[in-house]
Amino acid sequence: MYLDASGSMAGYIAGASETERPLHDLIATMPELVPAGSAAPVFKTFGTRIRDLPAGGQAEVLSESFYQCRGRASADCDNSETRLDLVLKQIEGRKDDLAIVITDMWFADPGNPASGLVPLAAPLKGILASGRSIAVFGIPAPFSGKIYDLPGGGSVSFTGRRPLILLAVGSGDRVGQFGQQLNRSSSSYLARGMTTGAIKQALFTLDPSAGIAREPSPLAPGNDRRVRRATVLNAIEGVRIQQFAIERSEPDRGHNATATLPSWTGPAASSFLPHAVWQGPLASRSLVWQRLGDRCTTRDWSKPTRTQTGWTDGGPAGQKHYLLDPTSFAEQFRLTGTYLVTGEVARVSLTQPNPATQWLRDWSFSPLDPGGRAMTDGSFYRTLNLSEFDRLLENSLAAAAEEKPGPITGFTFVVKVKE
Repeated sequence: MYLDASGSMAGYIAGASETERPLHDLIATMPELVPAGSAAPVFKTFGTRIRDLPAGGQAEVLSESFYQCRGRASADCDNSETRLDLVLKQIEGRKDDLAIVITDMWFADPGNPASGLVPLAAPLKGILASGRSIAVFGIPAPFSGKIYDLPGGGSVSFTGRRPLILLAVGSGDRVGQFGQQLNRSSSSYLARGMTTGAIKQALFTLDPSAGIAREPSPLAPGNDRRVRRATVLNAIEGVRIQQFAIERSEPDRGHNATATLPSWTGPAASSFLPHAVWQGPLASRSLVWQRLGDRCTTRDWSKPTRTQTGWTDGGPAGQKHYLLDPTSFAEQFRLTGTYLVTGEVARVSLTQPNPATQWLRDWSFSPLDPGGRAMTDGSFYRTLNLSEFDRLLENSLAAAAEEKPGPITGFTFVVKVKE
């Protein structure tokens, strides 16, 4: 766990009340928030560099004096910069960790010649390209103190609410488990915020459909007599797969014009992980293998044929739709035999700005805005460049998805074409 040690963090300590003290609660409950089976959390602080927090140091960081460097030697004071780039670089290199970052996201590096959050771009892209997920939680935390490093220099005193940002970085499973633990936190403030939506969330992941159940019978079977369910392939023990049979000759025999064909529609918005950033154009295709032999080896199946046969965008809300039409299938695969069909829906690119990250933009202000524009109604102080952080995350996710354009959902079935 990486804790921001910059001077502005003192305001979250001073502004806390008996019932609303998110920074205190996060640090105190961190051992219970990590997934079961994980090692005990290691606490670190960061400013101009990353430091290990001594054993028992959690009590120290819950004091205003820690961030104000009162009673500490100048060599130990590290509250003037917020080097998030160093933290993200370290996280990028530690691929097996679950990393938690608590910060006000006010990146400050006076020695950085680049503008804005440019130094954060490379490690964010590396993290997502590695297949790990990044969850961003926004807590409208009570605050009373100074906000330093304003555009143009200087500081401002503020009492009200201010974003406290929590980042969780790791494998999709571990990040998901962390979110579940946060929902069940022993801190009523955190648990209630997660339940009511007062705590905002955005999940950046290459696999936004990880929560979709894999159905043994993904296609709605329909009731058209030209396509019937049949056992045409003896699957190995423990494997269940949907199977159909169609006849090429006289395919319209006994056909009822109102009958329905086997079909699949998806993915629906509700199929994706909650708060996942996935919205954007989707592509669909099928891979079809023909069975050549009676054994289950690579030689017993043809190389896959890629096809768009059966696919339309005719589902509700623009969803992809697949229809197992016996006529078109038999026409494309003219040989009788047994075929294995896998349908895939893949993310082509990402809508930017993405609807799932609107709160990040709403909670942000630009360095070009006058100081007063940082506040909404005088009681909520937005975060500098938070929308830029969102843009970098979206760019990184889009780039990672383009480099690894794997399917995000789909189906598999077997069909036998008879004369």
